[in-house]
Amino acid sequence: MALNCSIYQSECLFKRRPNAKDGEIFGTKCDVCQVTVCKECANFTASEIDALYVQNRTILFFCEGCKASLSDMEQLSKKFDQLKKDHLESDLEDLKSSFQEENRRLENISKAKDDQIKRLQKSSQCMDLEVIEAEQNFESTIKAQQMELKQRNNKLLELTRKNTELSKELKLISKKFADLQSEIMELNNLNNTLLKNISSLSQENDKYVQVSMNLRKKENANKHEDELSTLQETIESLEKKIREKDKYLERLKRNSQVFEEEVSNAEKTLVLQLKKLNKRNTALEEEIKEIKSSKEKINAELESARDAKQVLEVKIKELTALNRDMVVTIETLEKDNQAYLKETKEIQLKLLSIQTVNNVEQQSYETDMDKVRKMSESMLTSIKVLESENQQYSCEINRLEDIIRKLKSVNAILPLETNRHSNGDAGQANAKPENNSHIPYSEQVLRKEDKRNKILILCDEAGRGLNGLLEKKLKQDYCVQCIIKPGAPYVDVIHNMEQLVKDFTKSDCVIVLAGSNEFQQGYPATDKFVIAKRINSFFQKFYSFAKKVNQVSEGRFLLLNCLIKAKKGKKFENIAELIKLNLKEKNEKNLIFVPTISREEFFNVVNKTQPSTRSTPKTSNLNFLEPIRAITNSP
Repeated sequence: MALNCSIYQSECLFKRRPNAKDGEIFGTKCDVCQVTVCKECANFTASEIDALYVQNRTILFFCEGCKASLSDMEQLSKKFDQLKKDHLESDLEDLKSSFQEENRRLENISKAKDDQIKRLQKSSQCMDLEVIEAEQNFESTIKAQQMELKQRNNKLLELTRKNTELSKELKLISKKFADLQSEIMELNNLNNTLLKNISSLSQENDKYVQVSMNLRKKENANKHEDELSTLQETIESLEKKIREKDKYLERLKRNSQVFEEEVSNAEKTLVLQLKKLNKRNTALEEEIKEIKSSKEKINAELESARDAKQVLEVKIKELTALNRDMVVTIETLEKDNQAYLKETKEIQLKLLSIQTVNNVEQQSYETDMDKVRKMSESMLTSIKVLESENQQYSCEINRLEDIIRKLKSVNAILPLETNRHSNGDAGQANAKPENNSHIPYSEQVLRKEDKRNKILILCDEAGRGLNGLLEKKLKQDYCVQCIIKPGAPYVDVIHNMEQLVKDFTKSDCVIVLAGSNEFQQGYPATDKFVIAKRINSFFQKFYSFAKKVNQVSEGRFLLLNCLIKAKKGKKFENIAELIKLNLKEKNEKNLIFVPTISREEFFNVVNKTQPSTRSTPKTSNLNFLEPIRAITNSP
């Protein structure tokens, strides 16, 4: 097929040569106007022509007309090709690999967090009940002391407020008293001036009398009539003034007497008020002294409580160490999230730059733009996926922070689980695992608020159903609690018993039904001497424990039922005799030992029935179970 050159309009230059290589061409099209140009017009070398053919037109060509109109298009296209070759694919692959690595690392971190949370939960469940009781007691004492301090501080504030009010009243009264004294002084001064004026007026009156006498003499002589008339007028005016002054003096005397009486009454009332205020001040000072002494006592109690708190803080430090690890992991996750956000921003900037370049050459590179759009869409989807993952991780971080807050409060760290067995065998049928050495169980302290007599049953699998049986017999007269540990030895059955019986009295009862799991498989149970020796050590353990418990509160009634059976159904009567001798040597009156007895015999005693002859030993005497009979027969 022949191609026509747009410049020379000839076909000879586009014909294939006889010695041409496969795929060699002699002309090309402009990438803008799509016009064919021959080899000579385009000034292509053979290597460039081969590159055009082999690399599927990755080298761009522009004719002279297109070059004149688009002088910078070649540089932009070259830059775009270089960016697409050098950066896009490598960046996308790097991003995909980095995203995969980060996802794997985050999955590993989440797994590690889950493991740590499980460890924390296990450690919190394994903590003893001592911390909770100590904290509860500590918090209750602190709250009570704080309430007392607040009340006493309020009393102090009220007393100080009353004292200030009284002092203000005293100041006002003293000011009034001073004002009254100043007014009295002024009135005295006025009285003195009035007396002086009266004396001067009396002297003038005498003078006027003499003048009048002289004038009368002159009247007799009938002389100076005009002067006499004027003098008479002056005398009359003076007499009027004297009368007015006399009236004014009488009024002043009356007012001064009334004022003196009022001042004396005010002084008396002030003296009485001062006496009352002094009495109040003395009473207030005594109350303040009492409050200060009580405050000192409370401070001493607070110091002792702080010492107890320090002991609790030592136990809490173990949990804080675990919390620190969780905080470190959360900080690393936050840093990773920030790094992801930065990477997403950089990717968005790159996409914007690529979109600007693509907008310039949309017409010439539609196919390439489609690819870039697909890549950008994939990038955007990956960014959205990353953002959603970041949100999920932030939710997980918040959840972990909530868990940390819960772990910091000790009440949430060490939850108590009650194990009330009211159904008998139904609740414990599936509780026995294959390995009977370590079995999780729940323990609960008997309620201190309940005023009923309490019965605590600590037993292995032989005590199933005893709780329901006693509750039916005793109804609501007794508070019965049963802790069953299937497959547990004696030490595990009585574990943490000291805390369970802290609030027990003489009328309360503890039943320990254990000992059947003391012998392992393959133990030589046929040897009576070996079994007696083992039971002797078993009794020593119980006696040391009972001694510790009796030190907490004396006179506690403990009932022990030791259920020990041989592997082949063989009973050993000498065991009971041996332990009875030990009891006589120890002189323990508050401890009653129940010798080797089966579960059926024990339940028959509770049900007030006769034990079966098949399971009763030859020398067994059931008089030791009279306390249980007395409890079950109680109204």
